[in-house]
Amino acid sequence: MDFGDDAYNGNDYADIGEAQATVSATNAEIAKSQNLMQAIVKNTQITAEAIRMLADITSSMSGKIDSLVGATNSVAAASNRAADAGYQAAAASNRAADAAAMGKQHDA
Repeated sequence: MDFGDDAYNGNDYADIGEAQATVSATNAEIAKSQNLMQAIVKNTQITAEAIRMLADITSSMSGKIDSLVGATNSVAAASNRAADAGYQAAAASNRAADAAAMGKQHDA
């Protein structure tokens, strides 16, 4: 039955064709929304994995930096010990020189 260009069917309800078009359009929008949600899930998973990798790298680098700081401190401590030993050797040498000078004065 044809109701003309305005598609009025004599009551206040839409034609079946219009309802089917609405359902089809709604289903198409639902499909788009589901595709977007799947893309969001995928991107979230990729982001979470990247964050985990960054955390692992940061932890690894932190350990290496701590090791370098420890090694640097060990080298500094060894340098200080070597400097102290050098000062002690110089002091001993000065005492020996003083003793030798005093011995020469007694010999004279």
